[in-house]
Amino acid sequence: MKSNHVALICLTVFLIITGANAFAQTTDTYFRIDGDQQGQMIWVGGQNGDWVHDFIFYPGLNWLEADFGYSFPVAEGNYVQPMFGLIHDPIAGRLSYYVPQIFWFSDVGRHSSELWGVFCLHATENLTDYHWILLQERYEVNSLIRVGPQFESFYDYTLKQSTGTYLGFGMKIAYGEKATVDLSISKDLDADRGVARMTFLRYF
Repeated sequence: MKSNHVALICLTVFLIITGANAFAQTTDTYFRIDGDQQGQMIWVGGQNGDWVHDFIFYPGLNWLEADFGYSFPVAEGNYVQPMFGLIHDPIAGRLSYYVPQIFWFSDVGRHSSELWGVFCLHATENLTDYHWILLQERYEVNSLIRVGPQFESFYDYTLKQSTGTYLGFGMKIAYGEKATVDLSISKDLDADRGVARMTFLRYF
């Protein structure tokens, strides 16, 4: 079976499971933009009860991604969120990646932490398997600013080598009532260079 047929079947199953009216009842909807040395990502997402979903556009590649998953509360202010996604190349008309993911979010007192594990498994022969791991801590200095360290790791399993290990410091700034801008500067320990990341997040 062709990979684009698999993508269509998975999307159809997802729509049947969630139901047509579910998206109209979506809460905690957000718009997000990420920009760093890896490129840009534009997100929209939301939640239906404990079910979570998002859609991502990669402007540099013209790729589209759809993800869905479930948010499990594990302790007060702590959630574990497994997700699964598909990345599709609409110009080439083929599926690019299967994307299993696991997230941990913690917001307790003045501390907020995030741990991301994103695994991209290639669906076409000319792509490689890799992971993106992000660990981020932000401490609330005041009602407008949070600061703290972060770590990122990119590893290519096909090439069997690290393609980036970033260690740095970030600042999250309130940008209106329901929006934040997170700016970070890190050092790439593999290539001895400086890297930067910007994330804009707006809830509706």
